[in-house]
Amino acid sequence: MIIATIDAIEGKRTLEVYGLVFGREPSPDPALARMVQSAEEMGANAVVGVRFASGPPGVLAYGTAVRVEQAAPG
Repeated sequence: MIIATIDAIEGKRTLEVYGLVFGREPSPDPALARMVQSAEEMGANAVVGVRFASGPPGVLAYGTAVRVEQAAPG
């Protein structure tokens, strides 16, 4: 899984956009893990535009789930 704060992965074509994914947990690492789990369940292999927000309910990690082209085996 590729996680990026930028809007596209350099050198990789975006094949499909699945949409918003997020994870809300008490701290950043579990929030990020929940966001990644949601993206994987959609069929994504990357999340772009990742951001974090925090407040009284905890930390929110969010981004856009996408499928990018895989590197050629070699």
